[in-house]
This record gives sequence, C-alpha cells and structure tokens, in this order.
Amino acid sequence: MRNLCFILSTLVSFFTCAQKPSVSLSADSKSVQAGDLVTFTVKSNIEGMVEIDFPPEFIPGYGNSNGMEQVMDYNTGTVSTIYYFSQNGAFKENGSYTLQA
Repeated sequence: MRNLCFILSTLVSFFTCAQKPSVSLSADSKSVQAGDLVTFTVKSNIEGMVEIDFPPEFIPGYGNSNGMEQVMDYNTGTVSTIYYFSQNGAFKENGSYTLQA
C-alpha cells in the first residue's frame, strides 16, 4: 500500500508539472533593405543550445544576448520559464530568405 501511494503521488506530480514544448522564432521587422539592422529572437520553454541557421547573405552583428525569464499566467497561477537567444545583423543583398532555429 505504501509503494502504491508513492507511485501515485509521483505520477500526479509529474503530470501537473509537465508542460508542452514550444519554440518560436521572431524578427523585429519583416521587411528590411540591404544593410538595415534586424534582430532575430528564438524563445523556448525547453533549456538547451539554441542555434539559428542564417543564410550566407546574413552578416551577424555584435549584438547578441541569451538568458531566461519567468512568465506567470495569472488566470491559472502557473509560472513558465522561457529561454531566449537574440542575434542582430544585416543582409548583404535584397531578397526573400528563410530561417530556421
């Protein structure tokens, strides 16, 4: 009986603390000209190495940052930890580009 209570309490705590993984890639501007600075940001609720695959026409700038922040949902009372990575830079040529994180 004691083992059953331990297993049930472990399962309940696991399912209440589990969260669905999410990763989002955003840009501060969707339309820029060649040479204009643009910042790309990746946010995720899973800790790990974040890397953005930039095209060869992208010149990374010196402005990059990474860290974490905590966000509270006041409706449910849950707190989520968000990890982020930002990189700025400019494109050498005008065109349409696809980025992946």
